[in-house]
Amino acid sequence: MKKILITSSGFLGYHLANKLKDNRNNMIYIVDTVNKIDKYFKKLCQNKNVEYIEGDLTKDHVYKFIDLNTEYIYHLVDKKSTPLKTVDSTINSTIKLLNFAKETKCKKFLFGSKFESRVNSSEFIKEDNPIILEDIYSQDNSFKISKLVSENYVANFCVDNKLEHNILRYFNIYGERMGDKSVVPSIIYRILNNRNGKIELNGGNCLRSFLYIKDAIRNTISVMDGFPQGTFNIGSNEETPIADIVDILSILLRTDFEIDEKGKPLKTVLRKNPDLTKFEYYFGKQENLEFSLGLKQVYQWYKKEYEK
Repeated sequence: MKKILITSSGFLGYHLANKLKDNRNNMIYIVDTVNKIDKYFKKLCQNKNVEYIEGDLTKDHVYKFIDLNTEYIYHLVDKKSTPLKTVDSTINSTIKLLNFAKETKCKKFLFGSKFESRVNSSEFIKEDNPIILEDIYSQDNSFKISKLVSENYVANFCVDNKLEHNILRYFNIYGERMGDKSVVPSIIYRILNNRNGKIELNGGNCLRSFLYIKDAIRNTISVMDGFPQGTFNIGSNEETPIADIVDILSILLRTDFEIDEKGKPLKTVLRKNPDLTKFEYYFGKQENLEFSLGLKQVYQWYKKEYEK
């Protein structure tokens, strides 16, 4: 049986575990601290090959409860309640988890990151694109900085210790059970709460390449199971203006919503889309769910949750 550790019960971690559990030869351990366990996560943990271990991976004692025969580690870090907690959790959990992987002879370590560039590039962003940090004192940069430090540590630690590894940079992933803060669900909630036909947007002309969660999970597993090491972008080549989300849902709901454009926030980039040349070279061009179809599914899921 293949023993797999996933370090998040959040959006990516939940969907990853939900897919991996379908293979009964997988034994999945999810380690995280969950303030409130929802019905979806509870149902996931009812599977015989899924075990939830409540614990903070920055604490040494938690590792006593993780199977020492763990072969594959997906380290997917979520934001915490404060910037300082985010930095501490991301960096320290990465260091401790890598040492655990070394001691237990883990076969492969995958670190889930997020690429955010403040450069308004006219080109798609490559894995080696330069990164600019405008202000190290900005709380908005805490998650980005902690991810970058962790990426560097993962790369150097794994090379020094001959541990197979990958770093994945996720771009604009959307789907069910992703909360309400990201672009897609935030617009969906504005529509669900709408009373006057106007939908407020900030930067509706900004371009994003949205990738449905199931496609992102498929690509994640492909990288873990594949032979090439290093960094890969995970995203889509299908560019969409943010305002089109409202237009697509207007057609779906047969309602003419008026967009109330407030202007792009100062630090929001006009274009944030991945170059997938490297990924497609090793894994081939993927058939992803068309954004309008995925958006329809996600809207229906959120509407159902909203009406409960």
